[in-house]
Amino acid sequence: MRSYLNVVTVMAVAMLLPANLARAEVISIVPIDDAFVTDSNRDGVGDFTINGVNSVLVGFDAFGSGEHRGVYEFDVSSIPRGSQIVSATLGLNSVGTRLSGTDRTLGLYAGMGNGIVDVSDFASGDFVARFIADDLGPFARFDNLLDLTPSLQSLLHTGGAFIEVTIRPNPLAGGTAGGILFSTNELGSLSSQFGPAELIVQFRHSVPAPATLLLLSCGLALVLWYERAGPAPSCRGGARGQARNGA
Repeated sequence: MRSYLNVVTVMAVAMLLPANLARAEVISIVPIDDAFVTDSNRDGVGDFTINGVNSVLVGFDAFGSGEHRGVYEFDVSSIPRGSQIVSATLGLNSVGTRLSGTDRTLGLYAGMGNGIVDVSDFASGDFVARFIADDLGPFARFDNLLDLTPSLQSLLHTGGAFIEVTIRPNPLAGGTAGGILFSTNELGSLSSQFGPAELIVQFRHSVPAPATLLLLSCGLALVLWYERAGPAPSCRGGARGQARNGA
């Protein structure tokens, strides 16, 4: 019974070692590309992208006719494979609105990207959350902080190198023209007041499986040795202690 308990104890400790030895890191990633995609006839398919302007637009009939969805592409290849995502937070900055009918209730979607915003991104991504677009003014680091932890962890499990984030307008507001403007990572539009979107990720490196198996094997060997040979000789006794035992 005692031997069984010792083995169970060693196995439990070995299973906990990866979490205890994992090293936590925090990185901040800006978009590798961002733009907004417009569906001009509202048939659910993107028709063209607008890139290189001073904002990412989300709304209806605010830049020509149609629905406008904002898209951000983040390169997450710097996160080691097998890492545990502790948190992944998207920081967005609102830089204004277009027209008076703006609805601030928006939808957040995320999925696997390819590093480039194109028309196919209009309908891509899985639903993450609804949120209200805030405008906290120039003294706030971000106007909105949105949780992407499950989305990023799932993406990394599939081996994806880019996460694509899409912001969609409230479909119930389609009858009124207006839109929310978010900051962009285009170099010509950056200012001290409106920084680009950021993906802030905290993650832990996983301890390689061979190291865990080695620790477990060593622990089991020690248990078996103790059960068969008894306590180890005292270091203080030295050779004389062993000689007396032999005599």
